[in-house]
Amino acid sequence: MTLHECALGRQAESAVLFSFYPLLPANSTRHPEIKELPKEQMAEKVDRKTVEQFYHAQPVSASVERLAAFVPDDRDVDLLKIDVEGAEADVLLGVDDEQWPRIRRIVVEVVDLNERLATVCEVLRGAGFDVDARRAPMTEEENRYYMVHGVRR
Repeated sequence: MTLHECALGRQAESAVLFSFYPLLPANSTRHPEIKELPKEQMAEKVDRKTVEQFYHAQPVSASVERLAAFVPDDRDVDLLKIDVEGAEADVLLGVDDEQWPRIRRIVVEVVDLNERLATVCEVLRGAGFDVDARRAPMTEEENRYYMVHGVRR
């Protein structure tokens, strides 16, 4: 395994700002607007001060690379998992057309804001996958979290 200190997107960029949540690092994102609903839901269960502590973001700058740079030329990708807090379509659009046939299965977590779910499903179908999208288990319906599974046709 090789660690690459970068984010993924549709095009290479340098010095892109991200919101890093030290107490919720898995929620860190380039798109902090998608965290408003979870913040409000948390506020229904705990006091506002606690919510602000958990969602206090630190700006972090990182380079963005295309996923194409990491798809191996010499073998297939059996499973590609994407969980990128709002940048799912951007990551998928960073795969070159000739690389798609080498990806056999894909799993993407999507928060369905601004038609993100439909966009991800459309990209995967266009790349030759049979697509199944279901609400993520153990999530509240209003959160609109989905797991999208793609299997090569």
